[in-house]
Amino acid sequence: MNSFLMNNIFISFIFTIYFFQLMPTNAQRYLVRITDQLPNNSSPLRVHCQSKDDDLGYHDLHPGESVHWEFGVNFSGSTLYFCHFWWGKKDAIFDVYTYPWSKDYCGNGLLFTNKCLWFVQEDGFYVNKIVGKHRGLTKLRSW
Repeated sequence: MNSFLMNNIFISFIFTIYFFQLMPTNAQRYLVRITDQLPNNSSPLRVHCQSKDDDLGYHDLHPGESVHWEFGVNFSGSTLYFCHFWWGKKDAIFDVYTYPWSKDYCGNGLLFTNKCLWFVQEDGFYVNKIVGKHRGLTKLRSW
């Protein structure tokens, strides 16, 4: 093959990878994990998560336990999962995955599974930010 054709193939390949990094596709896989980090001997954390299409049911978690699920992002980028949390007399409800928020906290890779790792603690809800300069646990919500 001549070098002109090889250069065009290479440039097309790079453009395609770049394009798919910008757009959500079902090829982009996400794992959402919610871990109970509440004090030992406390009442169970009740979690109910769902999207428009999937109800993931109710889960009663004890300290150290977690619930997780994996999914592909729809082409329009409208995939959204939200959860309702109950702990004793406290409760909270909010989105645990939505695009493009997830790019900043969970990753935006096309070739591997991105991870949204949530930790529920006494004072609120933390996500393990794995993208950008300020990595580590970031408090995003209070009870």
